[in-house]
Amino acid sequence: FGQPLSGVTLSKIAINPPSLEPILVDAANPQGPDSLRPGQTLALRDGGELPGGFIAASATMNVAGGRLAGGLTAVNSDVLITGQLDGLQIQSVGDSRVVLTDATVQPRLSASAGGTIELGGASSVPNELSIGQGGVGILNGGEMARVSVGIGGRFEVHEGTVDFLYSNGDMVWSGGKIGNDSSFRTSSGVELVGGEFRLNGVGVAGFALDFRGEPGVLTG
Repeated sequence: FGQPLSGVTLSKIAINPPSLEPILVDAANPQGPDSLRPGQTLALRDGGELPGGFIAASATMNVAGGRLAGGLTAVNSDVLITGQLDGLQIQSVGDSRVVLTDATVQPRLSASAGGTIELGGASSVPNELSIGQGGVGILNGGEMARVSVGIGGRFEVHEGTVDFLYSNGDMVWSGGKIGNDSSFRTSSGVELVGGEFRLNGVGVAGFALDFRGEPGVLTG
């Protein structure tokens, strides 16, 4: 820390380009690589595991099972999850798109800095989706236990259920259900798309919402 270096020689070496052959990680080949480099493709299946701190950079992943030993960070990558996945955390950043279709995902999810996480079909996320600055979350079906939207984040609900939502960011709501005690702070914006919404089962139209008042369930 702050000490000058002496007697150190830096050498330039060539790095072999990555193999673009698809990588399969499953029960027969249970240990995955440390990371994915640009242009690589990986399929994760039941019985396979990716190591902690796994990074996919400008790559493609298809996940239909398996486990993350730690977390997965997708950077400028496309990740499709269609099965059950265990692990700690999945992060989508830098123009990545993580899509869950009929998936059950245990890890916490986060989207920021250009990353998107999209949920559809009969997917289930029992942990939290966190949407930070520049991140986007999209709910097209399924159920999410908890969603938090930070300043500069965006969350879209078109179909499906969010049990609890805490928002300091922006939201587009065209359908689906958001549960009791959800909170929209003064810095958040809510755009309602459509003509029929119900608060606690009663139809409402042409109204101003104050979510800091009595709790209720608003459905579209």
